[in-house]
Amino acid sequence: MAEQRYRKPQVIGSSPIDGSAQKTCMRSRLQRATESSMRRKTWLYISGIVILLVSALFLGIPLLIRLSIWMGSLSGNQEETIVQRTFLAPPLLQSSYTATNSATITLSGSAMSGSTVELYRNESLIDSQTTKENGTFTFEEVVLEEGTNTFTAQAQTKDAQSNLSSPLIIQQLSKGPELMITAPQDGQIFTGDSSRVIVVSGTISSQASVTVNGARAILDGKGGFRATIRLNDGDNTISLVARDRAGNTTDASRRVTLQP
Repeated sequence: MAEQRYRKPQVIGSSPIDGSAQKTCMRSRLQRATESSMRRKTWLYISGIVILLVSALFLGIPLLIRLSIWMGSLSGNQEETIVQRTFLAPPLLQSSYTATNSATITLSGSAMSGSTVELYRNESLIDSQTTKENGTFTFEEVVLEEGTNTFTAQAQTKDAQSNLSSPLIIQQLSKGPELMITAPQDGQIFTGDSSRVIVVSGTISSQASVTVNGARAILDGKGGFRATIRLNDGDNTISLVARDRAGNTTDASRRVTLQP
């Protein structure tokens, strides 16, 4: 009797699956899962953008405005704090007059104690010095230029510099004011009591005053002046003195006669 060997039955239409086929199948499943995850992430990203745009349209703009104002106020407070830390008040210049006929003057003032004060005349630096413990300073023998002198000062420390001070304007006037008499004429003769009171008139340069026989004349604001005087019988001398703000004077006179 012949020996029969046992064989494992095979299913018709099937074939054994090797290791490479299993690996391919696993990669395919992983790829499908990755693609699905990417689609979900893309959808969530697009949905998030849409939600943000809608929120910005209805709610975000007012919120952004409020946030900008708040941040601006914080920035302003920080800048103000910095300014306060570095702020240095400008010096204060003082003078007892606004015009002089002197070639030099003395200027004094005050600034922060221990600061260095620079003095400018017509925008040119002419001197500097350190303030005293009480904050005062004095510039002596300051040379003036003919005409208008505009003085300013600036204070400095190691950490800060002030703005320029308020300008101090001083006129240097070395010549007397111009004085011209238009009436009466020199040597003019007046007759009768009706001519006993006469008007003295003329012109002067600006910012000057005039006295006629010691009495102040009336100025019209346009460079003209007038005064009324009473004549005595016979010869009369009319004395006029013009004086400017610097104290310069110009004298003039007229001789007239009153015949009764």
